[in-house]
Amino acid sequence: MDAFRALVYKCHLKDLGYEGVPYTWFNKRGPQDSISERLDRCLANRKWCNLFPYASVIHGTVAHSSHILIILHLNGGSHRRRGKKPFRFEAMWVETEDYEKIIAKSWKEDTMNADLETLMDKIDSCSKSLIA
Repeated sequence: MDAFRALVYKCHLKDLGYEGVPYTWFNKRGPQDSISERLDRCLANRKWCNLFPYASVIHGTVAHSSHILIILHLNGGSHRRRGKKPFRFEAMWVETEDYEKIIAKSWKEDTMNADLETLMDKIDSCSKSLIA
């Protein structure tokens, strides 16, 4: 950890902090053997901080991973988008019998050389199929 701190200092990076739970990883064990740590961080240099002075980091929730979702709001999270509600993956979908078929159908084409728009279209198609 000392080497990491030294590198952050040498590169003139700043930890952006966080809101929410104080850890980003846990070992998924029972209460007596549970370990939780803040492994994942958002770091930025002074120039980036000047470009995004209201940036904030939120530690979100976890569904099927030992890592907590990290959300970076460039405007401090104070501005809410109007219109379409953002897609949120629901853990219960994994339990449905056609879950894997829906995912496979949405991602059936090669994605190795796909551009960002193609990938976003696939995610949109997949989310619409899961919600339906």
